Amino acid sequence: MDLLAILLVVLALFIIVIGFKLVKKAITFIIGIGVLVVAIFLLLNGI
Repeated sequence: MDLLAILLVVLALFIIVIGFKLVKKAITFIIGIGVLVVAIFLLLNGI
């Protein structure tokens, strides 16, 4: 399940960088941060 968490991190960074550049809305940034937090939480718990 560590691979899933790593993929979530990559997805989060992708959402933040690409989404923020294209959309330039705070909502996209917040969603990206949320996904990143969840991914880090999963990594720390080793789920």
